[in-house]
Amino acid sequence: HFTDDDTTELQQPRLTVYQLDSPPWQVDADGALVSSDGSLILLSGEVAIERAGGSNSRPVRMTTRNLRVQPKQDYAETDEKVRVETDRDWLDATGMQAWFRPPSRLKFLSQVKGYYVPDAAIEN
Repeated sequence: HFTDDDTTELQQPRLTVYQLDSPPWQVDADGALVSSDGSLILLSGEVAIERAGGSNSRPVRMTTRNLRVQPKQDYAETDEKVRVETDRDWLDATGMQAWFRPPSRLKFLSQVKGYYVPDAAIEN
């Protein structure tokens, strides 16, 4: 805890983002700084974001660095490189915005490339 600006420093923090109709997201990082009112969390170093598979979704793992999280808005963003992987797809990009509150969505900002296998291709 820093008394000059009332921020809190954490080592190896874990955030859990719960959703009604799908498994929760787990967010792990090397470190974090939390603002005095908790409205901003700066996750530092390596950041891993994971969600287990559910009845309507496959497991997802995202890796990046230095993620800014606004917990009250269920929102996160980074300007760093991002890798998203499922059991059969992947995507690389630079920069990402993530909205965890339904309807959940991701926006990749630049240099996006990936490999996607539609469900129909697996069933045939």
